Amino acid sequence: MTRASWFIAAREPRGALGDLQVALGANPTDAAILSLMAAAYELEGAEAMTADSLAKAVEFSGGGAAETERYVRFLRERGRDAVADALMQRPEPVKPPVRASAPLDGSARCPAPDAP
Repeated sequence: MTRASWFIAAREPRGALGDLQVALGANPTDAAILSLMAAAYELEGAEAMTADSLAKAVEFSGGGAAETERYVRFLRERGRDAVADALMQRPEPVKPPVRASAPLDGSARCPAPDAP
């Protein structure tokens, strides 16, 4: 994502979107990628795509504070105060479930297959 961030800083959203679409293909629920995509879409003036990316970032972050703040600011700048207010009235952020991972020391064992 570093290169995509550079493209955004250089105001070159097309380059950023190319990189981010590849990254999103590998991690479709990554809120950070979606937030960067929103920034790139906003530079392009693609308001609907910006809103969609921001909404997904909020969803996949479990209502994370930074993601929610970005989306609320976007909504308020467009006069959508009622939607922004409703978003702010949501309960405390819910953390997305954490996936269990195998230990890195090689101690994980696969269960033996059932015998036929």
